[in-house]
Amino acid sequence: MNIIKADLFRFIKDKTTYVLLAIMFVLSPLIVMMYRLTGFNGFTSGTVILNGLSTDIFCALMGLQISLFIGKDYTNNTIRNKLCYGENRFKVAGIYFLESVLITLLFICVNFLSSFAFGSIFGELSFASDFVPKYFCQIAILISFSVMMTSIVVSTKSIKAGFMATLIISVILSAISYALPSLATKIPSFEYVCRSLYMVVSTMLLSSQNGTYYVGSFAFENIYTNAAILSSLLVVLSIGITMFVVKKHNYK
Repeated sequence: MNIIKADLFRFIKDKTTYVLLAIMFVLSPLIVMMYRLTGFNGFTSGTVILNGLSTDIFCALMGLQISLFIGKDYTNNTIRNKLCYGENRFKVAGIYFLESVLITLLFICVNFLSSFAFGSIFGELSFASDFVPKYFCQIAILISFSVMMTSIVVSTKSIKAGFMATLIISVILSAISYALPSLATKIPSFEYVCRSLYMVVSTMLLSSQNGTYYVGSFAFENIYTNAAILSSLLVVLSIGITMFVVKKHNYK
């Protein structure tokens, strides 16, 4: 508990935290502004909330936040203070996972409040019938991303590795994800590739209708189930791999 309190204090004192939270907050008015400028006035508060959780930007912000927050312990070698305090390395790693999830939930709360406020004021206060399952599946995907980022930073003990992973996941795979569903209509085997890639599931999820994503006459079904299974798998693999690597770590 003392470690969590100390990390919480460090998190609150970090100026980067407020910069990234501010960016997260202003995403919603930017989305509303984009809707208004393009002449799309039929948006709802639910639409703004879901688009605010779009993984393209959200994952980039979370990747930066988690990489900096956890990575600084290794860069500054302050993790030795936690180990010298009497905590074992597995407990410290477990605390990092817990903290990354809490940070993600904080960003999600900021996003929700901002999106709900601006979406309700400038749009219609209503939610689609599939809003709840889609929203919670999206949260599960984002949490699994934060756990995966924690695994990368803790396993490599490097901020740079976290930055590189953030770039690859939130930019490169995101761009590829928009092309793969279209290819799946021409090459059936690409459907399985789409289901296996992290960012693709999220992209398809936001554009799905009651759990089905349509590309012309081609339908990807069971999107909610796929998102839940993939999120759970990423969490289990990330934690398992991290604990195995941490066992072999040396702290000098």
